[in-house]
Amino acid sequence: MNESTEVAGDGQEIRFHDAGQDWTVAWYPPALPVPSGKPWGSAGVCITDTGDVVMVTSDGESWGLPGGRPEGDEDWRVTLDREVFEEACVRVEDAKLLGFSRGESAQEAQKRAWYSSGRCGKPRSPWNLGTLIMK
Repeated sequence: MNESTEVAGDGQEIRFHDAGQDWTVAWYPPALPVPSGKPWGSAGVCITDTGDVVMVTSDGESWGLPGGRPEGDEDWRVTLDREVFEEACVRVEDAKLLGFSRGESAQEAQKRAWYSSGRCGKPRSPWNLGTLIMK
């Protein structure tokens, strides 16, 4: 991926090359219209009652925020709730939409909703091996 020191404004497109593809990406806050493209999923910054951040992994090496693709005709929030529970064994109790990212390659345009999950319940036992609570 190309390194850049530029910061794009809301809705401003940035072009880069990654994994053999040319991409155009942009950020859309909730005040702007939802961008066009295929709904690709929801992800969230999940913070527990004690202020810890929930991170997930599938390989024990690369960590990220919980989230994933919609199933059927799920809306953004339903996808967020289900994916956070499936990946981190945590129930989302409250969430605020931060905005949408939109990525477009030669194959298709896709968009993802990003949430701040202001409150997440305590992880159920036993712990999902792919969950990490960052203090």
